[in-house]
Amino acid sequence: MSTDYRIDLFRVDAPVLRIEREWTAVPATAEESEERRRSATENMRRQFPGWRWNGPPVPDTKPHYRGMFASSEGNIWVLVSQAGVPTVSAAEAREEERRTGRPQIRFTEPPAYDVFAPDGRFLGHVHVPQSFRTYPEPIVRDNNVWAVTRDELDIPSVVRFRIVHPGSM
Repeated sequence: MSTDYRIDLFRVDAPVLRIEREWTAVPATAEESEERRRSATENMRRQFPGWRWNGPPVPDTKPHYRGMFASSEGNIWVLVSQAGVPTVSAAEAREEERRTGRPQIRFTEPPAYDVFAPDGRFLGHVHVPQSFRTYPEPIVRDNNVWAVTRDELDIPSVVRFRIVHPGSM
């Protein structure tokens, strides 16, 4: 459940492993919440033109985590929510929306991960560059991470990063 920082790991021939971590909820600004609501509404209206928002309001805090994957060693990489960062001004977003007719996403979350060992032990928090993309899913083997990045022209590249452990420099 993403309302708590709790992950149940189902394992073959072993009891379920529960991973829990204390976490302070990350607030979503009113602008971010409205952007997400508007984007969801516009996406639904592409399929169902008369669709109207009829659900609960967008929460004012973000879920503790947004996704996860396992490395080749079995470590669990949990993509944690971060404060949103505007990528363009409100005026630029309005102009682009006027030009394209599609809602613009102004805010992005810098990717960051909590990493847990296969036995559930917390190994650390990993910060990655803003250009790092979480899709397609990064590949982690030993002390290397292969991931897609995008440059200032939005051109993708596959980049290998080296994991530097605290105290190893």
